Amino acid sequence: GTTMWREIHIPPVTERLYKVEGLTEGAVYQFHVYAANLAGLGPASKHSDDFTCKAWTMPEPGPAYDLTFCEVRDSSV
Repeated sequence: GTTMWREIHIPPVTERLYKVEGLTEGAVYQFHVYAANLAGLGPASKHSDDFTCKAWTMPEPGPAYDLTFCEVRDSSV
């Protein structure tokens, strides 16, 4: 196989999750990220395990439900 790294998102991501679009079903992908702050760009993370692109078959997760809180304080729940 051939390894070819391409940037998929140039502006900083502010969310914890990022949806990658334009992948080819059946192709195998690896991902890695860089951290950026005022000091500059950090080193790349170790690449992910191989990920085979498949059609999404699970329903989208919904909001949390049936939550109960026993005690709420300034620093804990």
